[in-house]
Amino acid sequence: MQSQSRRRLRLLSHWSLREMMDGRKISMLLTGAVSIVMLGFGIMVLAGWVFPQAPNSVRVMVGIVFLLMGVHRFLMTRLQAKQAERLDE
Repeated sequence: MQSQSRRRLRLLSHWSLREMMDGRKISMLLTGAVSIVMLGFGIMVLAGWVFPQAPNSVRVMVGIVFLLMGVHRFLMTRLQAKQAERLDE
């Protein structure tokens, strides 16, 4: 019985490794992480945790730019993923 469970585990780990090696999924994960970082950085700039010595107008402008860049990247990643799924079908 142990050999069967080991065989199943080996097949599952091989399958997940093969799925993880798909370039589109890696790209989506990376761009998703970058968009989250940009959103977080925009929030930190707006809150004053980053660049507290900058004038308020500059800090707000930079924070809004990072927020918009993060939202744009996130939405574009989602749109590209949906288009890729439609093409695969």
